[in-house]
Amino acid sequence: MSRNIITLPTDLNSKSEILEYCKIARELISNIESKEKQRLAVESEKHKEINSLHSIAKIKSFLTLEEVGEILRLSKSKIYSLVTSGEIPSKKFGRVIRISVSELIGWLETNY
Repeated sequence: MSRNIITLPTDLNSKSEILEYCKIARELISNIESKEKQRLAVESEKHKEINSLHSIAKIKSFLTLEEVGEILRLSKSKIYSLVTSGEIPSKKFGRVIRISVSELIGWLETNY
């Protein structure tokens, strides 16, 4: 992580103003670090899901709505909603909906 230098404004007149400014600066830095940690955690989860799908792709070509829900940690009804809205690409075999593993990987890489 690169360090940024924070310079004090020249219009601070007292020790209490300087201390207050430093307190605010520390809070801002803490918020930035917290958001970065959250971003990294989301990225890590995304990579885990995509890696899991790559492993599955070696075994299966298509997944059920339930299987996709388990991988993405979403309910079957949420997956169904994403499929029927056209957000997640899918194939219909008669009355059965299946999601191509390779298309799901592509969708995750571009939309997640």
